[in-house]
Amino acid sequence: MCNYLDANAICCPSWFNWQDNRTVDEDGDLTGYVVDLDSKRSYGMLHDPNNDIRVKLCVIAIFQIPWGLCVRMPYRAICLLTGDFFSEGVHKANKAWELERQQWSMNKTNETDTLPPSDTDLLFKATREVLKQLVINIVKVVTYPLAMIAIEFAALYGLILHPLDGRKFLATIEEAYSEGILREGEFQRDLHAFGDFFVCMQPEDVWKRKNLFRFDDPNGNSIRARILRLENKLIDREDFLKNEGLYTNIEDALSRARQKYTENKSNQNTLSQIKNHLIEWEKVLDNVGQWRKIYIYSQLDPEKYPESTQLDLGQFKAKFKASLAGL
Repeated sequence: MCNYLDANAICCPSWFNWQDNRTVDEDGDLTGYVVDLDSKRSYGMLHDPNNDIRVKLCVIAIFQIPWGLCVRMPYRAICLLTGDFFSEGVHKANKAWELERQQWSMNKTNETDTLPPSDTDLLFKATREVLKQLVINIVKVVTYPLAMIAIEFAALYGLILHPLDGRKFLATIEEAYSEGILREGEFQRDLHAFGDFFVCMQPEDVWKRKNLFRFDDPNGNSIRARILRLENKLIDREDFLKNEGLYTNIEDALSRARQKYTENKSNQNTLSQIKNHLIEWEKVLDNVGQWRKIYIYSQLDPEKYPESTQLDLGQFKAKFKASLAGL
């Protein structure tokens, strides 16, 4: 193995089944990732040599406990007091309620008199989810000193014995104690050290889910940021979009957009075309739930909601599919 990869930095057998895809390019820079074959997760977003990982683990072992006590725990307590758990609970409740109403709408026949989940059902779901998130957040704050001890052991293990294993142990603990909805906020992305101190240790899927690439794109207007945002919405609303028959179409369109972006980074006309498509797709994707809501109103009481009867949901989705195929 190339010396740049520091094979001698690994001093014991691994707990995991690693596949090291890192190589040194012609400019002498390290590229590629290390893949945990069991979980299929890729680590090393900053393309770190093993000894560089070791240096970072050393810094973490020295500073993470005072940083956690002086900064992270107070920050988490403030987040708890400001009600970040409320937003997370309401989001989860809305998602489940919308899915149930959608399924009612699709299964409804003229012979049935059943009604879809009501606003009262949503209130009950939201209350339950908010309380659940409150308990989870309290537990995270109270037990965070134990997490700091676990992180310390993980850092020391990676520093002394196996840097790749130590990084995975540390990233797993960090992710378990990460915030809920606040981790998607603008403040969180810009000041990641409060919520995700060990960003360089996290696997690729966490970088994508939290859009940690925003360090070089603070406004989220780049093509890469827009693709990631759409991919995250696709994951978040997977069941809903599959029921609407749109999931595969959006997934394929995003795959084409990513490939075209990779192949045409120097072609401004093509990049502009890709960006315009992504902007339009995001607008329509955000409206899918609203169109289904209007359609449900038309099924419940067409006389009370006359504008709903003018909605052709099939035509709306056909136009959306056509726009997805346009790139």
